[in-house]
Order: sequence, then C-alpha cells, then structure tokens
Amino acid sequence: MTTLPHAAPVACVAWSPDGRRIAAAGSALTVSVWDAKDGTPIATLVGHDGRVTGLAWSPDSKSLASGSSDTTVKIWDIETRELTSTLRGHAEAVAAVAWHPAGTRLVSGGSDREIKVWNPMKGTEIVTLEGNGQPIEGLAWSRDGRRLASATGNGTILIHDAPLAPSSQP
Repeated sequence: MTTLPHAAPVACVAWSPDGRRIAAAGSALTVSVWDAKDGTPIATLVGHDGRVTGLAWSPDSKSLASGSSDTTVKIWDIETRELTSTLRGHAEAVAAVAWHPAGTRLVSGGSDREIKVWNPMKGTEIVTLEGNGQPIEGLAWSRDGRRLASATGNGTILIHDAPLAPSSQP
C-alpha cells in the first residue's frame, strides 16, 4: 500500500485515463498530482480561492479540470503545470466536473442547480442545462458521449441527451 500525503482533508481524487497520474484536492485550496507508479509528487496546482470539490482528467490525460466552492472551474495543463483557463458562470459552488469522451466538451454542476457545458479549448460557456431543481452532486458522460448523467441531492439521476454534440461546435 502507498500513502500519498495531502496538505488537508481530501474531498476528491481522480486517476488519469492513461493511468500514469493521480490527482487529489480538498480544503487546502490546492490540487496535488502524483506519479501513480511510485507516488512521486509531480505538481501542486494553486489558484482556487475555495475548497476544491471536483476533479476530472481530459481523455488524453494532458489536462485536469477542477471545480471549487469559489464558483469556478479551472483547467490545468499538467505538462507545464500552468493554469490555462478559468471558467466563470456558476452562481454557487461547483461540485462536479466531467470531460466529454472526445475531449471537446467539459460539463460542470453544483449548488446553483445548473449544468454548464463548456468549450474547454476556447474557455467559453456553450449552454446551461436545467436540472430538476436540486443541487448537482455528480456528472458522468456515457462512453459514446451521447448522453450525460447528472446526480442530484434528492436521490435522482437525470439522463440528458448529449448537449451540442462535438460536430455542432460553435
């Protein structure tokens, strides 16, 4: 067993799709990234002003999205360890983030009861989806990217048809 130290209680953890890295975050306001093979620290990503509550790797494992109680989603380039975008549009804490399987879309949701669909390359919001009036606790794309599941605090999971398929990019 390997123990990876973090500066504060951990709220979320995510393996990179290529299996080479693991990221974790929480109340320390930072995202820590380690080499998954030997536990060597790779990066400490600093930029949020609130607890980090959601993490998601891009399908190519080159970018990491983090959602926070500071109402933002940040996209990090893991190779350069630099912040590439700060996505603003949520009115309350962001609890969940998920990349589309093609890497062309990123979704976020949280306490404001909205699901935002983003173009991660441009750093722009594409559309806001309505939920069922409850805070969004989790998000996941189907493997083929045609549907999006959202988990809410009242015990329901909503299945949405894929918002703006990659072929209809603005």
